[in-house]
Amino acid sequence: MQFKVIRKICIISEGYPTDKKPWFPFVDQLVCAFAEQGIECTVISPQSITKALMERKEFRSQRWIKKLNNNEINIIQPYYISFSNLTVNGFNFSKVFFDKAVVEAFKGLPDKSFDAIYGHFWRCGLLAAKLGREYGIPAFVATGESTITLNKSSNNVEFKKFLKGVIAVSTKCKDESISLGLCTQKDVEVFPNAIDSKRFYLQDKVSCRKELKIPLDEFVIAYVGYFNERKGSRRVSNVLERFDDVYSIFIGSGTDIPNCKNQLYTGTLPHNAISKYLNAADVFVLPTLHEGCCNAIIEAMACGLPVISSNRSFNWDILDESNSILIDPLNENELYKAISELKTNKEKRLKMSEGALNKVKSLRIEVRARNILQFMERKIDE
Repeated sequence: MQFKVIRKICIISEGYPTDKKPWFPFVDQLVCAFAEQGIECTVISPQSITKALMERKEFRSQRWIKKLNNNEINIIQPYYISFSNLTVNGFNFSKVFFDKAVVEAFKGLPDKSFDAIYGHFWRCGLLAAKLGREYGIPAFVATGESTITLNKSSNNVEFKKFLKGVIAVSTKCKDESISLGLCTQKDVEVFPNAIDSKRFYLQDKVSCRKELKIPLDEFVIAYVGYFNERKGSRRVSNVLERFDDVYSIFIGSGTDIPNCKNQLYTGTLPHNAISKYLNAADVFVLPTLHEGCCNAIIEAMACGLPVISSNRSFNWDILDESNSILIDPLNENELYKAISELKTNKEKRLKMSEGALNKVKSLRIEVRARNILQFMERKIDE
């Protein structure tokens, strides 16, 4: 059966990364993968005037082009005023102004002949549905939130009926969307997050350690994520303080700054620099409490790392006993035991490394983009 071919997409997102601010890199990866497959992509991602002023950062251009090898992406970032989480009678004013900025930017496009509008996360997805209804364009939502939260200002939930389909990054996100009445079983399909295999791949550990001046014979764990309660930086730091001979790499930022012995690196890195640090480690640790589908875990697996993470449903599409040890993320004794086991059992580490590399063969961004496009084309023709 021949389905409609998608050639032009508008993507709506709360964030889009630049080299100076690597925010929402997973959106950029997917959009780039769409573009490299010949899709004409326009991204609408408003930027907060308030945040830029408070953080003393330069405003981005409201319109700019990202050039790729075989294509380019048109990026529109109109200004809007945000008020943190100020909410009155269920209305979040930041979200109201964000939505207005998206709608005005879309209306100002000289050419609106899109084959689909793609909203990243439910709030933007419902806005995509609203625009899709008004302009007669099929709309889709990608759900990958750690927790789905919607309120009266979230683009009017009634517009969900105008969505053609739902792309979920995990079975957890699929089930949560269905339980909240946002979609039905037939509307949604699971497409786990994926990696850019040109950026995250297995490298020689000895060479990486020499370059980064990391001891060659020590056992090293890596952590990538915000330094906060949800991701678990303090829990990891507490457990590592119980070891005298375990070294650590903490990549991220936040208020729960790890403070344990033998820290080799602690702080932020450009996204394209993370791979080398992962390849210098022996194990990846992230006792996170809530996720959609964690990109950092998949990136670590692509670098051949066994994973210690949470025994919660958001991990079940990508982690199993072949590549990970799953623990109660709040139980520091379980975390200590898992690190100890992999530290002393090199054979198990090697088997899990092989399992991680085998799993990510099916988690490449170009494959994910192609599968999502095929799903969208199929749903448009239903």
